Amino acid sequence: MEKFQKENISLKKKEETYLDIIQSSRSTSDYPVDHTKLKTFEGNNLKLINEALGSYSIGAYTACICVCRNILQKLVKMLCETNAISKPSLSTQIEELVNKGIIKSNHHSLILEIAKIFGHRAAHPTTEVFNKEKANLVLSALFIINEEVFALPK
Repeated sequence: MEKFQKENISLKKKEETYLDIIQSSRSTSDYPVDHTKLKTFEGNNLKLINEALGSYSIGAYTACICVCRNILQKLVKMLCETNAISKPSLSTQIEELVNKGIIKSNHHSLILEIAKIFGHRAAHPTTEVFNKEKANLVLSALFIINEEVFALPK
């Protein structure tokens, strides 16, 4: 019984420590969001962008980037379906959207590449550490590309 109590106390201390870390990261790592830009995401993507922001706010940067990649894939797939493009991978889909002039600006292509590359690396086994700056870059890229390319006019 005494051993169980010691283990229970030890777990409680660890839990308190983790909660302290999470609380301190929340106060220092919030992504500045213009709430009008949040409204450019619709349906499930709005829920997912909030999940990405929540992950970012607690310092779960790999999770944040993976969710951003998920949103990007859904947006690209939707744009491909709208324009009768059927390519097997995200890379070839983006390439075809650029080739057909649907994604026109060079900076849009670059922003898509940022989100795609970091998202790919975060979603697959790697030794890379995804920090606040990389997550910030991917979130920013996703917000820009969503607003300028994918958001439907209201």
